[in-house]
Amino acid sequence: MPSTLPKQSAIAPLISSAFAERSKEYLFIVGCARSGTSVIFNYFSECDDVFLLNEDNAFFPSSGHGFCRRYNKQWESMGKVRSKGYFIPEICKSDDYWFDVYIGLKNYYGIVGSKLAFGPHGEEYWRDIDLYFPEFFSKYFIGAHFLLTSRSPSEAIYSMSKLFPGHAFGTYKNVWIKSLQMQLMVFGSLPRSRFVFHDSLSFELLESITRDLGIAHPEKGNSFLTSRENCLSYVNEESLSLVTADLGEQQELAQLERAFAFLRKDVDSFSGRAKPEVHRQEFTRAFWFELEKIRATRDAMFELA
Repeated sequence: MPSTLPKQSAIAPLISSAFAERSKEYLFIVGCARSGTSVIFNYFSECDDVFLLNEDNAFFPSSGHGFCRRYNKQWESMGKVRSKGYFIPEICKSDDYWFDVYIGLKNYYGIVGSKLAFGPHGEEYWRDIDLYFPEFFSKYFIGAHFLLTSRSPSEAIYSMSKLFPGHAFGTYKNVWIKSLQMQLMVFGSLPRSRFVFHDSLSFELLESITRDLGIAHPEKGNSFLTSRENCLSYVNEESLSLVTADLGEQQELAQLERAFAFLRKDVDSFSGRAKPEVHRQEFTRAFWFELEKIRATRDAMFELA
């Protein structure tokens, strides 16, 4: 193991305390792939006083020494030009840890954070998310702002199949379910979290979020939104049939659609928060376990009062 790990663990309590005290100055966009995370990320990247990293995966155990160098190399290898969100500037040293990068960026920007879009990236990827994602954010960012993007399972699954082709329907289904379960953990325990529904995205909604954060909206913010009719991943029954090959898969998808309808029923579309009559923690706990039933078996029925 690298000799730097003991050093990091030794100062972990100080890091945790420092971030917890100022965590409301951080923003995270979290959602299933193809659910609107990139739209919101691009919008906030145009805000002068915001700096968001894209898929930095700071909570992974591999985010040790050399965080900045690895991040820049990752996006450079994918052909991204050195631009805001895809390149950590020299205000942060190349061998820093994630927390040094965040603190370094905070010296120049009012709000710092990252975007995370869960995808079909294998068992090890999801094992690390289960192990480290909830603990990381509850430990360091208890007061941070979280935008939890959510899209109907039919549209998200079809769109994922176009971006990440070659997987079975069950893989896309589990990504949608596991993504929502991670979001429910955040929604039920971190107070400054809100859902942002893909079909409710609008300039007015994004502008209201910037107001809540106390920052000015970007001048060309409206240019990031595309009408659903012109969206490349817009789904219909014919296109979806290419992903759901048999009756069992269609029944599973119908279960997920009922789950999504349940979520929409109890979460306000514009504010993204639980409706007044809903107890957030009880709602998220019960919903999480019902999703686990659907993920585990085809025969489970989604029934919530």
